[in-house]
Amino acid sequence: MIVLRPITRDNWEDAAGLSVHDDQVDFVMPNAWSIAESQFDEELKPTGIYDGGKMVGFLCYGINPRDGHFWLYRLMIDAELQQKGYGRAALNRLIDLLRRTTNATELNVGYDPRNEVAERLYLSLGFAKTGVAPWGELTARLDLTVG
Repeated sequence: MIVLRPITRDNWEDAAGLSVHDDQVDFVMPNAWSIAESQFDEELKPTGIYDGGKMVGFLCYGINPRDGHFWLYRLMIDAELQQKGYGRAALNRLIDLLRRTTNATELNVGYDPRNEVAERLYLSLGFAKTGVAPWGELTARLDLTVG
């Protein structure tokens, strides 16, 4: 069973130690960067993805102050544990969490146009493409009021 837990002083090193495959490093910032960034942006929620007691991945989400909507800023599964359904399960947990605990109407995500695996995942979960962001990423939105 996949569980999402906040990154704290007790588990940040586990999160920082996770890594992706070499051909994926251009698709996601290192977890240590996201954790550091969250110390200066209180809207960011760095989160460990756990299977039992083991951290298998990391995600970071929060409200974007420019548009007032939730964004998934980072999602990664450790290289050795990919292709086991952890990313899908974690994203489903996040979607459920936002629906249950917030008044959020949408969840947005930006991703590298070359990251076909991420695009397939997002679209399979109901995200709809919304265009290209000024920084060059493709964007997609999930309507949280449906489903």
